[in-house]
Amino acid sequence: IFPGRAGKDVTTENAQRATKAALVNCLAAVKWILGTLDKVKKIVRLNGQICSAIDYHDQAKIMNAASDMLVEIFGEEIGSHTRVTVGCLELPMKAVVELDLIVEFK
Repeated sequence: IFPGRAGKDVTTENAQRATKAALVNCLAAVKWILGTLDKVKKIVRLNGQICSAIDYHDQAKIMNAASDMLVEIFGEEIGSHTRVTVGCLELPMKAVVELDLIVEFK
């Protein structure tokens, strides 16, 4: 939604919006595979790559938007997860964020 690098072309707030949109896409894929999100037993891990300016250091703030959203949707027990956040200089199609999830299901 917001092409470019966080801290240069994209504000932290807009990068958080893009992160939430990317998480919705991840959850849509999970729902498509499982048929329902009710089969999610645990969000195990959230991985995020944030396309960032060289001197940008708020990648964790951007990923907090997705982490908080998972807890909002699934509750603390299911939605709490481990996380990896990596800053990088380029992502495909000038995306500001790329996410993937590891999900345990029933």
